[in-house]
Amino acid sequence: MSNFYCRVFKQTFMNEFSKKSMQDFLKNFTSKVGYSSGLVMRLNVDLSNTQRMAINVYKDKKSAMKIWDVGGKDIVNQVKESGVKVEIQEGQVSVFDFGPDLDLTKLKRY
Repeated sequence: MSNFYCRVFKQTFMNEFSKKSMQDFLKNFTSKVGYSSGLVMRLNVDLSNTQRMAINVYKDKKSAMKIWDVGGKDIVNQVKESGVKVEIQEGQVSVFDFGPDLDLTKLKRY
């Protein structure tokens, strides 16, 4: 398999506004820092109006740690200080698969 590395964030917000605000903030951080530093893809799953699962896949663990050190850790700490509950899981990607008919060039970017 590849060297892909994944970090998953489960976030519980106080309200829908704070959830949306965080999403917009992270879009900016991702476009400025993430993709140029080894982030391969990110996927957000809305679990409810106040919960989100954010899945980030990096080209390798070294890239994941670099992004964490450049700003990820500080962002998570600030988010927690604002009252958001954040749970983090991470590890090596063992399966990265998608259907043969999926044309990734046709997907709309956020």
